[in-house]
Amino acid sequence: MDGMSPAASTRCFGPGLGRAHEFEIALGEVASSFIDRIIRRDPVAIRQMKALAKGEPFAYDFDTLLEREKHWLGAICTDAGVAYPGDDLVKAALEKMSEVKGMVTEHDRVVIGKLGLPQIFQAFYALNDRLRTSGEEPVWLYTDPGKEFWRTDKAVEHLPTEFGVLRQDFGRVAEVDRRHQPRNLTYDQHHSWTLERGGDGMTSAEETSYLELRCQLEFNRPLFSGISIRCRNAYGSDYSLYVYSSAVLGFYVDRMARHDAHWYCGALAREFVGLGV
Repeated sequence: MDGMSPAASTRCFGPGLGRAHEFEIALGEVASSFIDRIIRRDPVAIRQMKALAKGEPFAYDFDTLLEREKHWLGAICTDAGVAYPGDDLVKAALEKMSEVKGMVTEHDRVVIGKLGLPQIFQAFYALNDRLRTSGEEPVWLYTDPGKEFWRTDKAVEHLPTEFGVLRQDFGRVAEVDRRHQPRNLTYDQHHSWTLERGGDGMTSAEETSYLELRCQLEFNRPLFSGISIRCRNAYGSDYSLYVYSSAVLGFYVDRMARHDAHWYCGALAREFVGLGV
């Protein structure tokens, strides 16, 4: 049987939790297989599932968040071919975020420093190799590996990531207000909109792509679909980069004129606390 057997369910949820097996039966085999994949990929997920099985709330405390970040950062560093910064620096980054913002939340994710688009997309390719090997759907990338325009185009402003913590609620990326903002705004209007919401401007193409990678790793889904996210990277003097994702074309980085305002184009406020290393 694919997925968790009753014995596996007992191992995952722990002895004496009779509702664990009831939970598995209620969800059925398909859901059990999905749960099994999540648990194998995220050690924090097991505690969430245990809480759900017992009908208890689950909250991210500092230690839980630290465990989550160490797990995913280790995987991303391996895939991207960069050195892991070390547990002490990861902890220090979260402590700095807590000091500046008053607390850390599940929406706070440590960003590895000095990641460019080549390293981030290398991590996408490595993830896709694993997904194909295990028979799962890969992340849909529009451009063939290694053939992205930004690798050779001299007009692209590359903004490698800084080491620190980026706060972004993955569930609210595509939200708009009553005026449908931040859609249908120019570059300058997007910049002003992000400042009004507590950011220090728009996220970069590197940061936005990193958040997409994290969402694919953690939740097995795109960060957004059917919209563009304008980024602060310049492309020449009159254009900037944006990130797009849809069910038709997949995920990619492209450029648009700064004066362009499209109904499908939004932006993300960059709420970032760096560690300065």
